[in-house]
Amino acid sequence: MKKMDPKALKILKAYDLLEPGRTSKEDFEYAKSAGMMFDPIKITHDKSVQWARNEFVQASREKVAASFLLGIGGNLSYARAALSAYAVMANFPEHNFKATEGVHCAICAQQKESTVDLTFINKCRWNGSLVGREPVVLALYLQQQNAEKTDLPAESDVKIFCSILDLISTCPSEETPKSLLKKIKKIPGLKLPGEEAKYLLDALGYAGILQTPEHKGFIYSYVGHLTPTKSRSSDWAYPVDFWTGSDGVNLDALMYWFKEYPEITQWRPS
Repeated sequence: MKKMDPKALKILKAYDLLEPGRTSKEDFEYAKSAGMMFDPIKITHDKSVQWARNEFVQASREKVAASFLLGIGGNLSYARAALSAYAVMANFPEHNFKATEGVHCAICAQQKESTVDLTFINKCRWNGSLVGREPVVLALYLQQQNAEKTDLPAESDVKIFCSILDLISTCPSEETPKSLLKKIKKIPGLKLPGEEAKYLLDALGYAGILQTPEHKGFIYSYVGHLTPTKSRSSDWAYPVDFWTGSDGVNLDALMYWFKEYPEITQWRPS
C-alpha cells in the first residue's frame, strides 16, 4: 500500500460536507496534491454507470481480497472499503437512467445529473464505510483501489481474519450485529476505533459472508436502493441487518473471496 500523508489525512477527516468552506483553500490544495481531496464534479447518471463499470472491469477480486486482509491486520480502514464496492458491482446492471416520480433513478438512486462532492465520498472510504450504493460512489472506491499497489497480506493478517470467523461461529443463535459488535472489538490484534467495527460487519454482509437464506449478499444478486430493513430505526446495511448467530458464516462466500488463502478456505465453524 502507498505511504499515507498524515497531514493530508487529517485535513480530509476534518472535512465537513455541509460546511466545505471550513477547510481553507491552502489545506484543500495540500490534501488535493496528496490525492486525498478532489474538486467537485458535475456528472450524469449514465456516465457514472459507465465509469463504475470501467473501474470494475479493471479491478480484480484477488487484489480487493488481499487489500481487505491487509486492512484487517494493519488497521487500514480505506484498504477494507473496496470489498463492499466490488461486491455491489458484481451484479450491478448496466442501465440508462430510469425515471421515477422523483429525480432519482429507479434502479440505483443516482440523479440524472448532479454535482458530486468526491472529497466527501473519499472521506467515507477512509473510514471504511460505503456511503450509499450510487454508481459514482462505487466508481470512486474502485478507482482509488485500482490505483493502489497492493502487497500480499501477511500470515498474521489472515490469522486475525480467521479469529473473526472463529468468534462469529461460536455466537449463540440469537446473536445480532449489534451484540456481535461489542465482541468483535475485543479480538486481540484487531484495532477498530469508533464505528469501524460496524462498517466491517456491514462489509461482510455486502460480501455475502454474513447473510441469511432470505437476504443474501450482493455477490449473489443485485438489490436496488430500496432495500428492506429489520426495523425503522436500524442503521445497519443490507443484508447484515437481518443476520443472526443462527445464520453463521457463509462458506461459499469465503471460497469466492479468499480462494488463494488455504487457511481461510479450509476454515470450518468450531
